[in-house]
Amino acid sequence: MPDNNPPPATTLDQAYRNCSPQPLPPDHGWYVDLGPAREGNLRPVLERRFRAKPGPGAGVAGQEAWPKVLFLGMRGSGKSTELNALAASLRDAFEVIRIEVDDRLNLGDFDLAELVLAVAVDVERHFREELKKPLDEGLLNEIQRWFAAVTHEEVKERLRVVETSAGVGLPKAAGFFGSVMGLLKSSNVERDKVVASLRRFPGELVTLCNRLLQAADTKLGSDRELLLVLDNLDRYPPQVVDRALGGGADHIMALHTSMVLTPPVDLLLRPLGQPLSTVYAAEVMHVPAVRKPQEPPGTLSDPGASLLRQLLGLRVDVDRLFQAGVADELIRLSGGHPRMLLDLSREAILREGGERLSLEAVAAATRAQLTLVRDQVNSSGLIDLLAQVALRQQLGDHPDYLRLLFNRWIFKHDGQDWYAVNPVVLRVPEVAAAIKAAKAAAAASDPAPAASG
Repeated sequence: MPDNNPPPATTLDQAYRNCSPQPLPPDHGWYVDLGPAREGNLRPVLERRFRAKPGPGAGVAGQEAWPKVLFLGMRGSGKSTELNALAASLRDAFEVIRIEVDDRLNLGDFDLAELVLAVAVDVERHFREELKKPLDEGLLNEIQRWFAAVTHEEVKERLRVVETSAGVGLPKAAGFFGSVMGLLKSSNVERDKVVASLRRFPGELVTLCNRLLQAADTKLGSDRELLLVLDNLDRYPPQVVDRALGGGADHIMALHTSMVLTPPVDLLLRPLGQPLSTVYAAEVMHVPAVRKPQEPPGTLSDPGASLLRQLLGLRVDVDRLFQAGVADELIRLSGGHPRMLLDLSREAILREGGERLSLEAVAAATRAQLTLVRDQVNSSGLIDLLAQVALRQQLGDHPDYLRLLFNRWIFKHDGQDWYAVNPVVLRVPEVAAAIKAAKAAAAASDPAPAASG
């Protein structure tokens, strides 16, 4: 078993490994509650949502019996780590199955029916492989027969291919759907034809999936139930997720299981269709703030700064491996974004020739990042919008502001619900010039002092 409480790194090579930005597993010793820098930890709120629900046995159905909750936030802000911690805190009452949607479905596009099919396939696999409590094979066979009838898929031929490769000892239907999910993950004409057939009958697929979900709940017993976490939905374009969760909301809500879904935060801020928050419960987790909104960029304030120092200190023996001021400079450049802090630490370590990480190595890593970001920013046509965010600390009335958020060129902080420009983006010369011009124009039209950035 992996060590869930590893000591801080004492060499830069180990520090590089320890600063991997992968989500932490439940109960990990490196976990730091960043809630005080986000205006509170949302995990207890999510936990109560599921524990306090009446459940289907109380004579209710739909959202009350099986809540569907959106958990939104910027990519890399720590959602997956918090969801892993949620799974640990709920393990006494829920069997939590985390489905990484981008690992199951096509990386650029997916349909509601594909999402429902992935749920059925992953639940069956989890009970068979992880819990050693296989579900009745007839349930998956039933979905297989429906799938073949709807898509005109040749079952015998696909099973023959599966059985001659890696399907030995696997229930036939499970092997079949393993092959089907591989097809759906691809991008070709055959996938498009299958998806077009599936989307014609989503209600039938939901009904079949519910039979499997009900059987899974029965296997768990009366004191536990399923909770599905559909993670990494925020890696898809907003219009793709909106089509599934917005256009297919009735079908998602009809699934007989509690769920946490992680769509792009853009969809909450500027809905493409029906606002998702009118259908689903929603919780938003912002980037930790390492300064106050009235303080200039580069300032470090608690509790955010001290919490991120703790995050680094659990992974790295900072006093031993970092020269004076390095940890604070990394935190300053990250703007509070946890993944950026870890990524920048790793990039700086790669550029360090000595035994302790220096400010020079951090500067070199920043220059390398700036080279990429500068070209992206300068070719985007969004520099004036960045200047307005720096000046007003809010979004303006233009949909392209959400592109800034999606690109992580700006961060949303809570408390006073304000926005800040990514500190690395602030160093793009053209952005700095645009901010200076915007401040000058604001000062000329209004003598009152403007926000600092």
